[in-house]
Amino acid sequence: ANSGWRVSHVNHEYAACESYPRKVAVPAAIRDWEIKKALEFRASGRFPVMVWKNPRSNAVICRSAQPLPGLFRMRNKEDERLVALVRGANPSPAPLYIIDARPHTNAQANTVFRAAGYERGSYEKCEIVFLGIENIHAVRKAYQRLRELCTSPPVDDDERWLQQVQETYWLQHISKLLQGARRIAELVMIERASVLIHCSDGWDRTPQISALAQMMIDPFYRTIRGFQVVVEKEWCALGHKFSLR
Repeated sequence: ANSGWRVSHVNHEYAACESYPRKVAVPAAIRDWEIKKALEFRASGRFPVMVWKNPRSNAVICRSAQPLPGLFRMRNKEDERLVALVRGANPSPAPLYIIDARPHTNAQANTVFRAAGYERGSYEKCEIVFLGIENIHAVRKAYQRLRELCTSPPVDDDERWLQQVQETYWLQHISKLLQGARRIAELVMIERASVLIHCSDGWDRTPQISALAQMMIDPFYRTIRGFQVVVEKEWCALGHKFSLR
């Protein structure tokens, strides 16, 4: 184990989580049988895995899907232990920041409609931060409105056109993604805190803010080769649904 982390082969045959890669980085102290129990408590079995580590500190960026406590606030001790070990692998006194990309009301609604939700008080030394980013359907609608605006006959009045752009809400969505990524970058680099990012399933908003944060932090990802790596790592290997998006 290097600095509290190891490579797990728990997903070697894609049996643990079909949308995850074969090899995943997990806390060194977590055993594979515990991971198999923990993933039952995460949407689509997408348990917390490490995707980036600060070379100058032990702060990391991890990703997952939402937990599944539901209306009755169910608990899973293996999932709690896995999250605790993510925090414990960083000697910094900072808490583990759980970055929930969703609006708080949406996360609460998922406890009722999807028997899911978010991490509550049973996760010690964790602070949850809601970024308020709307779901893929709201973003798709905004994009379609923007595309219609850009392909329709031009308007002579610039001010009116800018007003119409604003009314698509596209720029608000982009702004929230950038603000969320900046928040993660500051937590990891300035506070030296580790973060765990998720939205609902962890394959739309999660890779967006994870990839953007890494591009802000790490100059390698701002090269052509580095951009290739971040797309392969955050989008392809971790199960973004390209054919459905």
